[in-house]
Amino acid sequence: DTKNSVICEVPKDTDNDNNEGYHMGNTKMTSNDAAKYCKDRKMDLVRIPNKDVNMIVFNLAAKNNLGRYWINGNDREKEGTWVYTNNRELTYKNWQAGEPNNWGGSQHCILGAYFPNGFWDDFNCDTKNSVICEVPKDTDNDNNEGYHMGNTKMTFDDAVKYCKDRKMDLVRIPNNSVNMIVFNLAAKNNLGRYWINGNDREKEGTWVYTNNRELTYKNWQAGEPNNWGGSQHCILGVYFPNGFWDDFNCDTKNAVICEIAKGDTDDANEEYEETDSTGKVVKRNYRVSNAKKTFDDAVKYCKSQPMDLVRITNADNNEFVYNLAVKYKIGRYWINGNDKEKEGTWVYTNNKELTYKNWQSGEPNNSGGSQHCIVGAYYPNGFWDDFNCDTKNRVVCELVKGDTDDSNEEYEETDSTGKVVKRNYRVNNAKMTFDDAVKYCKDNQMDLVKITNANNNGFVYNLAVKYKIGRYWINGNDRAKEGTWVDTNNKELTYKNWQSGEPNNSGGSQHCIVGAYYPNGFWDDFNCDTKNAVICELVKGGSGTDEDNGDNGKVTEDSNEEYEEKDNNGKVVKRNYRVSNAKTFDDAVKYCKDKQMDLVRITNADNNKFVYNLAVKYKIGRYWINGNDREKEGTWVDTNNKELTYKNWQSGEPNNSGGSQHCIVGAYYPNGFWDDFNCDTKNRVICELVRGDTGTASGKGTDDSNNVIFKDNEGKVISINYQINNAKMNFDDAVKYCKDKQMDVVRISNAEINTFVFKLSEKYGLGKYWINGNDRAVDGTWVDTNNKELPYKNWQKGEPNNGGGVQHCIQGGYYSDGFWDDINCDVKISVICESRKSKDSSGKGDTDANNGLYVIIKDNEGKGTGKLVIDKGTEDSTNGQILIIRDKDDKGSEALNYGKYVITKESETKVVSTSYHLTNAKMNFDDAVKYCKDKQMDLVKIPNEEVNAVVFKKAAKYNLETYWLNGNDRSKEGTWVDTDNNVLTYKNWSTGEPNNNGGNKHCLQGSNNLNGYWEASDCNGLNSVVCVRIS
Repeated sequence: DTKNSVICEVPKDTDNDNNEGYHMGNTKMTSNDAAKYCKDRKMDLVRIPNKDVNMIVFNLAAKNNLGRYWINGNDREKEGTWVYTNNRELTYKNWQAGEPNNWGGSQHCILGAYFPNGFWDDFNCDTKNSVICEVPKDTDNDNNEGYHMGNTKMTFDDAVKYCKDRKMDLVRIPNNSVNMIVFNLAAKNNLGRYWINGNDREKEGTWVYTNNRELTYKNWQAGEPNNWGGSQHCILGVYFPNGFWDDFNCDTKNAVICEIAKGDTDDANEEYEETDSTGKVVKRNYRVSNAKKTFDDAVKYCKSQPMDLVRITNADNNEFVYNLAVKYKIGRYWINGNDKEKEGTWVYTNNKELTYKNWQSGEPNNSGGSQHCIVGAYYPNGFWDDFNCDTKNRVVCELVKGDTDDSNEEYEETDSTGKVVKRNYRVNNAKMTFDDAVKYCKDNQMDLVKITNANNNGFVYNLAVKYKIGRYWINGNDRAKEGTWVDTNNKELTYKNWQSGEPNNSGGSQHCIVGAYYPNGFWDDFNCDTKNAVICELVKGGSGTDEDNGDNGKVTEDSNEEYEEKDNNGKVVKRNYRVSNAKTFDDAVKYCKDKQMDLVRITNADNNKFVYNLAVKYKIGRYWINGNDREKEGTWVDTNNKELTYKNWQSGEPNNSGGSQHCIVGAYYPNGFWDDFNCDTKNRVICELVRGDTGTASGKGTDDSNNVIFKDNEGKVISINYQINNAKMNFDDAVKYCKDKQMDVVRISNAEINTFVFKLSEKYGLGKYWINGNDRAVDGTWVDTNNKELPYKNWQKGEPNNGGGVQHCIQGGYYSDGFWDDINCDVKISVICESRKSKDSSGKGDTDANNGLYVIIKDNEGKGTGKLVIDKGTEDSTNGQILIIRDKDDKGSEALNYGKYVITKESETKVVSTSYHLTNAKMNFDDAVKYCKDKQMDLVKIPNEEVNAVVFKKAAKYNLETYWLNGNDRSKEGTWVDTDNNVLTYKNWSTGEPNNNGGNKHCLQGSNNLNGYWEASDCNGLNSVVCVRIS
């Protein structure tokens, strides 16, 4: 690929006068990357509206030696029709003679400076050129701040149409600043009263825009809105002074202010009406998005609106949607339909089969074996094509009114305490298994319908009759214990309405409840894997028992049951257990890990019986057992990847029913027998903490039984303890795993240690394993997790090569003889942890060691006294090294300062380690907090002057111009707190700061230009990031 430059335009109120208000990127990039680069800076790729702007930009590029640069324009959708990135046609062009010629059939983007004097050329969009960005232009009507005003008074609906006809929207007011701009504009132009985009026609008191989104800002006059006369459902400005609003009759006539539609087609609100097969009128509202997304992202996007990806129900509906796509020039668009589950069986996202299809001749053909989703507009006249679901196409969402999926039925009752309970129901005719029905309801923030009494049962049954859904699931099962019917919260049902002769558990597999199999609302037990309709409910009010959502029995979370046994070596092992609520297998493993425990392992028959009785005691029903055969069918291993030495399967189990049962549950069968189960189902959790366990293998040394004796690079004697884990994990998880054991990922400080560790890995059959080192901060600068440069490296010839540009961590064991390789930090390999101690041969003073730093504390006579002298060479710890200072009584002194050294206050010494991670990637404050959190770190906090100096020096070293610091005053102006809501005790403001200039500077940033002094900044601005981990 060739490489060229980028130009972006900066806001006109910036200080960048030398570049006429434009921003230029430093690197070459493709057209798509250039557009994204500008968008990330809240700007647009530079547009050329006329000859004067063309020459300004051309000369700017020349002045800054940009070479070739992208211009905002392409003809990707239709050859020869050149449009901006918002799909509007270019009104000015300046082609070189003979251009555009679409040479090679792949030139669909515009380049400046390829020819002299500002002439343009069409170019391949995937080549790399310079970037120039500009601030988005709202409108060409500068005199009216980007708004258009109508000359006549009109009703609300006519005002909406008037703006829409001009490809604009009725003015929206998102905040107070915009409110006053519009108010003053109306006054300046003598408009009098004017419509504001908002109404509560659908639901009294719920004010929404014309695209049905709720208003996030309102500015009502005192006493308004009052819906005077019961007919005031639209919003008016300037009825009251100072920009306050009033609700008004939508049919009165008032002035109109339009604004450019934000996001172009994203705010389209088209409506289509049809009559369904029952004679019922169905209205469909459409929203068109110009953004391209994969099929799954399109479904998710529509759901977030909240709408559905467009369904095509008949030929008229198909023609309407196709014409909509043509009108908004969106090109190909997704249609709601896929055959992912079964080739050739096309279903909607709710799993109902399509009743109407309009395939192009020869389609669908599943070309390449990967076309499982539907697009429209690939062929003319609305014919369909099957397409790869991971390609990106435009999106049309719909909101259907009158469909059963959007039913909102309400039932009210009084519970046993006399409190009123309201139940809202959602009916879905799509058939699904019991577990899928539970998940479907949960995904909609609801529960599968629970029946609490006869009246409630009659209401739900009539609801099923009304919507003609046939059989439907009722929240209840006896999976854990035959004949004991409980809901999904594991509570026993207090009301049942069985048909005579039911439940009978026919065939031994009927463990769930359906309604409407028998008339008049009687129930039947049914196989949970059959597919029936779904009714979800949302319960409001009541005593709270119906809203536990699986959190009942919380008392069990504090259970502390203990079991004692002897292992194979005769060693006593104590196991402490903790019982918790229902989770998937993976969530159960994570939950236990977060508690510094493991999901329960069963080691023998006695242990199995104890755990089973524990489950019975706490009435938890089914519970997960630590074991799965995900990697290899029939090979059952624990979460450390060790094969189970004890199993207690029920007769006929494991059978991998349905091909998806790869985890183990207890208590599905009586007497502690096991069953294989789908790992994504939710079962109760038992965690265990094992004390006295022999653990994972340790390297056996020549001096201590658990240690290996080496000399470090300075000749000091050190003792290293190793712990080996064959479980595979990524680098960050490996660091955390070792840290949880108060250890570090193995460090290789010389050839002797490298050879020993390599042989250790061969002895235990580890294969590849992590070595403590990475070059994430600066490519090619390899540092350990304390940010110290590695003193020793042993690369294989040709390594490190940063293959694919993503290899920033070190693995051993890939090459023979202990040579190293750089590798992607997200791959999963084995782990070796280590802890180090120094050996003080003199016996004088106290010694300690961590991460290779040796701290020796003595007085001037070599004795431990109250007067402390730190050995020469240990003063500097700006990279997170540790000094531990103790007095003669082994107590810490009063001061605590982790930026320079650590003095402990407790009676026993603590080791505190500070690690920093810096990135030049720009992001806003909240993204910076999340970025650090994802690395198990915090956005850097500054507790004192020494730490401030450390962070400032590191930022300067890695060329971080401005960087976020952990502090904000969002909650209360002038009260600066960190992300844990602790008030900052140290501040280092620059002169005149914080000044909250503009009213939106609520986050804390450091700057190289201010020599470590701070300033307040807009939290949505973009700065570099410094993360810290203190342990």
